[in-house]
Amino acid sequence: MDRRHVLVFILILTVYLAPLLYLPDGNPKEAEYEYSISVIFRNTGDSPVALVPSMRVLNLFPNATWQSSRLTSTKEGYIITKDNENNPVLNVNVVNIPDRANLTLFLSERVTKAVQEKPSLDFAKSGVLDDIPSSLRVQSIQNSSTWQTENPELRALANETWNNMGRSRNVLRIATSLADWVGKNIVPTDHDAPYGPLETYESRIGDCDDQAVLLITLLRILGVPAYLQVGALWTGQSVKDEYWNGTVVSMLTNVAYHGWAMVYIPPWGWLPFDMTLAWQSEQALAVTRNAPVLTEEAFPMMDLTTTDWVKEGRDQKGWFQKSGLTSHEEHTERRI
Repeated sequence: MDRRHVLVFILILTVYLAPLLYLPDGNPKEAEYEYSISVIFRNTGDSPVALVPSMRVLNLFPNATWQSSRLTSTKEGYIITKDNENNPVLNVNVVNIPDRANLTLFLSERVTKAVQEKPSLDFAKSGVLDDIPSSLRVQSIQNSSTWQTENPELRALANETWNNMGRSRNVLRIATSLADWVGKNIVPTDHDAPYGPLETYESRIGDCDDQAVLLITLLRILGVPAYLQVGALWTGQSVKDEYWNGTVVSMLTNVAYHGWAMVYIPPWGWLPFDMTLAWQSEQALAVTRNAPVLTEEAFPMMDLTTTDWVKEGRDQKGWFQKSGLTSHEEHTERRI
């Protein structure tokens, strides 16, 4: 799958986001937003630059049970399609940027997000490993630089944690115990490329998606289906950042991007586990009960089940640094 470049640069911004999250007065059941992205590529060289496919793709917000979205404006010709994980994307019909020229990619969407009812979680009511549908267990056997389920160190960690639980088959207990290990041992930080789970484990540092990927890998080792979900958060703040010696400038207005784990726990189904914005050391269920995605302030953008998130992110960083391009990005949300 082509990794959308818009998120490569800004997922790292949400590690310390908790103090910035803006909560409006009252308790609305839903909220409507106008969301826009503008990306200006500048070719400062003396020859054309061919954009790799991932640089010509922008994510769209999917329509789902608690969320609706529609494209309201765009620039350049485009095709709306889906990637191989069924995420909606906008493919721009531009291949080359001429020498000494600029290219602007733009889209705006109208997004409505409703508050999701929180499930009444109880360890005594949780299903066991045998209650997980066999069709979902296929996720647990995949191995890549993102989902390192065959790595001996990670397998040892998962099994040690499981042994400390008395090898309980209660899925909610397994998931929260692994989340507690990650929360207690991985220090939140930020960096400009994603870490693989072993790198996060060995360095003991990681941002939102790094911690989620480590948790997902440990869960899959023990046979619990899980995947990475990436989305946007309303913040009420403006943040400007530069990357890679100023070649990439990102301006975020009222929005930040974030990653969390989605975990299958019978009988409730898929539940969010948010390691950096919801996990609490003394409240095992806070990691899912307090996940921002359950509110009207956060909305999913894409699901990543089989995608090699780490490799594609690093490959894209390497390509961009060699391309000679600079990029100025503006990401804006306006609450309607």
